Amino acid sequence: MITTLNSYNRLWACLRPVLPVYLGWRSWRGKEDKTRHGERLARAWQADRPEGVLIWLHAVSVGEAVAAVSLARACLDQHPSAHVLITTNTVTALDRLAHIQPARCLSCYQPLDDAACVDRFLAFWQPDAAVFLESDFWPNLVIQTAKAGIPVTFASSQLSDTAYENWQRRPALAGQLFGAARLICAVDDHQRKRFEQLCQASSKPLPEIRTIGSLKLNAAGLPVDKAYVKAIMTAADNRAVVLAASTHEPEEKLVSAVSADLAAQGHPHLLIIAPRHLDRAETIASHMPTARRRSQGAVPHKEDHIFLADSFGELGSLITAADVVILGGSFAPKGGHNPLEIAAFGKPVVTGPSQFKNQAEFDKLHQIGQCITAQHQDDLKVQLASWLVQRDKKGRLLDQAVSEQAKAYVTKACERPAKTAQLILDMLR
Repeated sequence: MITTLNSYNRLWACLRPVLPVYLGWRSWRGKEDKTRHGERLARAWQADRPEGVLIWLHAVSVGEAVAAVSLARACLDQHPSAHVLITTNTVTALDRLAHIQPARCLSCYQPLDDAACVDRFLAFWQPDAAVFLESDFWPNLVIQTAKAGIPVTFASSQLSDTAYENWQRRPALAGQLFGAARLICAVDDHQRKRFEQLCQASSKPLPEIRTIGSLKLNAAGLPVDKAYVKAIMTAADNRAVVLAASTHEPEEKLVSAVSADLAAQGHPHLLIIAPRHLDRAETIASHMPTARRRSQGAVPHKEDHIFLADSFGELGSLITAADVVILGGSFAPKGGHNPLEIAAFGKPVVTGPSQFKNQAEFDKLHQIGQCITAQHQDDLKVQLASWLVQRDKKGRLLDQAVSEQAKAYVTKACERPAKTAQLILDMLR
């Protein structure tokens, strides 16, 4: 077991000769962009470092990339001459950033955590501040950044039970890694205590650790295409619209089976499936060959029972059209996706039992009454049946007071990027 930074780096030294082969293998599997292997090895960049202050944000995947954009906007608003660099690990996240990153913002792949790659990365970009979002903690990337005198922040930070236990078994490395931060902004008090514990073995002064909350919310709001919403409502033809948003394997099959059972039991509705990762769209479509696909320019028709919304940037339109949202990543062991964007639209959410990535948000929305947990497939069927009956009788699923409370909570949450940006920028002055 790797317990020290020295043993970690010895492993990387052994792997260094085969890293190009490793990247090629990942490209073959669709996990890397073969045209940008140079970025992963920190040897080739598609842009130059901009002049002036550069704030580096690292976001491992799509959800973190959305949070990074919210934080980037806040940093750029508060520092009009600064630029932001966002790094990510995944092809999907970099594609997403290309669509949503603001002006004065660049994006590229994170270098591999080999010490030599990290040194080249830091020498080229020379960031004035480094921010690591959520739970992607690479020892060399963090520790070498701090050693270079660059203030390190962990933002929207949290650790799963498994990750926390693994770090506890490596107290020396954990102390060195987490103690390298100057500031840790945890998603809730439970996570704050975890970081306090992991920092205890640090030989440096302990970081400032605060509870700020999750940044996984687009403060600018999701765009809504009114024509697309109208097309969905026309196709629904007074049926309820059930949206399964940000789904993972095997959630599409689970939701489709529940939907088919409900339709057979006399609960007509239009089911829309919006997968989290669009590179899975072909596989999903193979299990529902008659479903029209948004990626092919289609909209649902009145005779359709299911529609595959395999397109970027249209979640706001889908939520607007929906009567109820099934939030993915929760019936698979993914920790659940952030429900706040759905709450902002005042729509009810049903989630599965896996919620650890956004537990504080789920707990608050459960308390308000906007969100309900279904423990398994049968439980989901019962809950949806109840809501479909209620919708037919009352025309809506949430009381106005519940919707307003949920929206008020979202409004408060939208202040988090600005608060975090202020703390980051304060370390530059």
